[in-house]
Amino acid sequence: MQASPKSFCTDTIDKRVATVRRYLEAVPDWETATPFDVEDWAGAQGWAPSSIRDAVSHVRAFYRWAVRHGYTLSDPTATVELPRAPRRLPRPARDVAISAAVAAADAEMTAMLALMAGVGLRCCEVARLRWSDVDMIAGTIHVTGKFDRERVLEISQGVRRTLAAIDHPGPFVFFAERTGKPYTPCRISQLVCQHLRSVGAGCTSHQLRHRFATAALESCENITTIRDLLGHSSVSTTEIYAQVTPGAAGQVSRSVVVPGL
Repeated sequence: MQASPKSFCTDTIDKRVATVRRYLEAVPDWETATPFDVEDWAGAQGWAPSSIRDAVSHVRAFYRWAVRHGYTLSDPTATVELPRAPRRLPRPARDVAISAAVAAADAEMTAMLALMAGVGLRCCEVARLRWSDVDMIAGTIHVTGKFDRERVLEISQGVRRTLAAIDHPGPFVFFAERTGKPYTPCRISQLVCQHLRSVGAGCTSHQLRHRFATAALESCENITTIRDLLGHSSVSTTEIYAQVTPGAAGQVSRSVVVPGL
C-alpha cells in the first residue's frame, strides 16, 4: 500500500486506523455499502455529533484510498448526511487550577504545564520538542505542529526557567527514562491529565491551550495574531479556543447607546 502524499501526526493515524477497523467489523460488505449503512453505523455508536463527524471523516479517507487503488468503485460516504455539531464556547483552564497544578509538579511536569498554558503548545508539539529547538539566550522555541507546520515562538522568563530546571541528557526535552524514547503525544496528554486530576484542577491538558489563547486575546485583542501563535490555518478554529473575557465583553456592550434613552 502506497503512502498518502499527506502527512498526519501519529495520534491521527492511530484514531483513523482504529475507527476504520471498527467500521469494517460492523459493515463486512463495505465494498457495496450505501450511505445509509454508514449513517446507521455511525448513529448506533452513541457518539456526540462532533465524534460522528470525525468518524465519518476517517471512513471517508479509507474509501478515497480504496477507490484510488481499485478495491471498490464507489464511495458511500460522499453523500452521507452529517449531524450538525453544536458550536461550543472555549473552556480555558482556570488560573487557580493551573497554580495548584504547578505547585504540586516536579520539574518535568512544570515545564509541560508552562509550555501548554504559557505558550499554547499542543501535546504533539510538546512531545516533538528537542533541545536544539530551544534558544535560551534569544528566548525562543522552534515548534513543529500538525502537518509539520513550523513556527517560532517567543517564551517568557518563567517558561525559560522551567525548561532550564530539567536536567537530563538526550536530544528530546521530554522522554521516558525506561526506554530512552521520546513520549508520544498520547502519553504527554495522559501524564498531564493525570496530574491535573490528582490536584483536583477540573480541566484537561487541552484546556491549558484554551487558557493561553484566552489570555493572549485579552492582551493583544487581535485574533489573527492568536491564530498565528496557535498554529491554526483559520481564524474560525481559533475562535473555538479564545474566550472573550466577561470584563471585555461587558465594556463593549455598555458602550452601545440606545437612541432616546
